[in-house]
Amino acid sequence: METSEAITIVIFGVGLLILFMLLVSVWRLGGTLARVERRIAEMAEVEKAREIAVAVPEARGSREPDRSRDGAFLRFLEEDADRRKLSKSEQFAQYRQWRKARGLNWMSAEHG
Repeated sequence: METSEAITIVIFGVGLLILFMLLVSVWRLGGTLARVERRIAEMAEVEKAREIAVAVPEARGSREPDRSRDGAFLRFLEEDADRRKLSKSEQFAQYRQWRKARGLNWMSAEHG
């Protein structure tokens, strides 16, 4: 009988070991699945951001406000070649006056 009890204990131990290994495998698969789900969600967010980025310029049309501001500053510099020789602070001080003289500045309610 002692051999059958020893075999039973060994089989029970092997069974517990197999169950423990299955538990660890399921736990690792859960972590992997969570990582895959996060990656899919990130990819969906990136795709949504791309769609928005494509849709916004189409909605605006061909106007690009940042370029128009740069264009005005370049026109300001091209009108007088000596302006390019000024320091940056002097250029911008004169540029502000130039914009004010042409009515290109936004007026606040206090000044309007």
